[in-house]
Amino acid sequence: SRIELLEADEENKSPVNAGYGERFRVIEQETGKGTDTDSAYDYPTIYLTLLGKEGDSKGLCFKNCRQDSSCDSGEVCVSRKRGQNTFNICLKDAKKGEACGLEKQIRCKSDEWPPLYCSTKDRKCATAVVRKKGESCNKPHDNTAPLKVCDRAMSLLCDEMSGICVQGIAVETLGKCELAQKRVCKHKEDFCFRFSNDVKHGYCVTRCALHAPQCPAGTRCVKGSGILQAYCRPYGTLKQDQVCDENQISTETYDSSKSCHREYSCVLLQPGARKGVCMKRFKSGCQGRCEKKQTCLGLKTGDGVCATNCSEKQSCRGTDIRCLVVRGGKFCGPVPESGPNHYAMKCGSPVKTKGCKAGLFCLPTEQNGDGFCSRDCSVDGKCPTAKDNTGKELSAQCVNVNQNTGQKACVFLCGVQGSATCPGNLSCQRLQSGANVCL
Repeated sequence: SRIELLEADEENKSPVNAGYGERFRVIEQETGKGTDTDSAYDYPTIYLTLLGKEGDSKGLCFKNCRQDSSCDSGEVCVSRKRGQNTFNICLKDAKKGEACGLEKQIRCKSDEWPPLYCSTKDRKCATAVVRKKGESCNKPHDNTAPLKVCDRAMSLLCDEMSGICVQGIAVETLGKCELAQKRVCKHKEDFCFRFSNDVKHGYCVTRCALHAPQCPAGTRCVKGSGILQAYCRPYGTLKQDQVCDENQISTETYDSSKSCHREYSCVLLQPGARKGVCMKRFKSGCQGRCEKKQTCLGLKTGDGVCATNCSEKQSCRGTDIRCLVVRGGKFCGPVPESGPNHYAMKCGSPVKTKGCKAGLFCLPTEQNGDGFCSRDCSVDGKCPTAKDNTGKELSAQCVNVNQNTGQKACVFLCGVQGSATCPGNLSCQRLQSGANVCL
């Protein structure tokens, strides 16, 4: 499995990169033949993702991506959902009148107004019909052609119950927006983006293009791996080792006072955490560029950040900073958030309601970041035991959970797949390696 740092300002809030591997069915579209293959998330060459209806035995193959540069020339990295999981895949952009469709690996450009959509009639990109107040519109998930959308310039929105355009409350850029409260973005260049899964509201942010960003002063163009559209995000003044919180949960307008300076990134050191720490960021890696007493850590984007080293003798500065064990090393980070779950219990995001008790961390085993509460270790003797549903004490093994860094964690091995020889609400599952583990 793989455990990686997540960037609060350019990545998803919940880690989707730490699974033990998932089984995909690779379809040869030319011949219609298929073969089963095991694909780990660290697959070294081409990434393939199977998309299709739940339960289908057939699907379509796509190249997986992390950002636009991961795709071939003329393609962009976009997000698509399958069930509860979100996949990032490479698709080509098409203009009005051009062919489109997932089966062609082509989507209609997403930055047009009125928006483009892929017509189910001729599989070509068509322009949506703009409707006025009181006129009918397409409800969410209604793809009936022609697509009818409410006039954004008049702050109208489509009522989910009646399918009629109703008057909304116009919200300025960086103001709080929420469909249920009829708070919609006033400007056509803006869209409502939710920074945290803990709340229902978002903030009106301005669209931008990474290859040619034109953002207002005080903002920068960013795009996370789970975000369809790049946007202009305000940056703050916080610098190295200062605690950042960019989830934006309660303020009426976007508050950049808890955000990092433009040359720094807010890095989450704990899966599912809200708060991170500002670290100096370097494009295309930071080897040889960090200061003394700092370590270069690679990010999923290919960039690097400089983490401040710490130890028992060399403590971190500040009351809200602690010395944390990350990737087998010790670095300065925010005081870890804690949740209600004990050792060997299931956990997830957000930390406040689904996280682990202090001293533990959530070892992700699912694509959505869910996992179980574990702890760092160096030898088996340092792993606590846990009881199964019958009260029997079970021993945990100290297992390498990150081959790149050597980080180890306490894991419960089990006998037969599906058996009850696991602590609490965990179950015995078989990994690609052939080992049976409680997950």
